[in-house]
Amino acid sequence: MSRLPRPAVSVILTTGALAVLLQVIQSPPEHRMSILRPVPGLHATGRPQGRAAASSSRRPGPSRATSSRSAAPRAAPTPTGGAVPAVPAPATTGPPGSLAPTAVRPSGPSGPTPSSSGAPRSPSPRPSPSRTPVTQTWTGQTIDTQYGPVQVQLTTRSGQITDAQALQMPADTARSQEYSSCAAPQLRQEVLQAQSANIDTACGASYTSQGYSQSVQSAIDAWHAAGG
Repeated sequence: MSRLPRPAVSVILTTGALAVLLQVIQSPPEHRMSILRPVPGLHATGRPQGRAAASSSRRPGPSRATSSRSAAPRAAPTPTGGAVPAVPAPATTGPPGSLAPTAVRPSGPSGPTPSSSGAPRSPSPRPSPSRTPVTQTWTGQTIDTQYGPVQVQLTTRSGQITDAQALQMPADTARSQEYSSCAAPQLRQEVLQAQSANIDTACGASYTSQGYSQSVQSAIDAWHAAGG
């Protein structure tokens, strides 16, 4: 099928357009919109829509690329070196002359303060309770001698022998009484000076002096056995 020349196509389109316009004028107003609808398959320029669509799809206009480029948002510039700018802290404002608030630490129970030297303190010695001196008596054994029995009683106070008294002395004869009355005070004085039973013979009465010493020693033994 041969194509029509362009002048013939123009005459046909013009004749059709005039016919449509005349029909629109003669038709009632409610039907005019239906008459003015575009003819299927034709473009506003008289060309088929298929070719126009093909030509439009083949030749993309430069305006689209320009609009897409301009519509893309620009990214914010990133500082070089990877460092992030520091955000300044908000300044606290107050009345002139006022001081910045300071943090107050809560006070807790205070512990023991260590000494400056660091060495542990030695506990102070406690005073020992004072003992009241007690006077005690210790009776020695009765010692039988050749001239009669001898027995001595000691008195002690604060760990000392304070007295020595003869409870028994030989007195069966007048001579024995004479020797006993002479030896008793001397033997007592020797015991107080020696603070023991190591005494000498007094007034020549050897048997009586030995019995006296033995009785004193037994009294001292009893005293030491009791913790004296």
